[in-house]
Amino acid sequence: MEKSELLTDLDMANTPTRTESVMKKLPEVTTAGDFLTKPVAKGGLDLGTAGSSAILLAVLLGLTAYAQVEERRTVTASAKTATASAKEERESVTRQEG
Repeated sequence: MEKSELLTDLDMANTPTRTESVMKKLPEVTTAGDFLTKPVAKGGLDLGTAGSSAILLAVLLGLTAYAQVEERRTVTASAKTATASAKEERESVTRQEG
């Protein structure tokens, strides 16, 4: 394992957790919710509670789906790289034996 891959206890203490990252985004989400429910006269879209909840749910599901697709791409790319490396290693061993 390379030195850059190792995290010290100090590094781990300074690395924000996923929960902390999400909690920092909550003010933006509540602002979006206020914008969706606020009357048009006050600069909002006046969608009501149900309408704004439906839109925020759709955004949440869309972002979750996007994250899943990106994760699969990363895993697939890693698997292809590992397969290619293993194939090259087998060919190298075969050449050395032959």
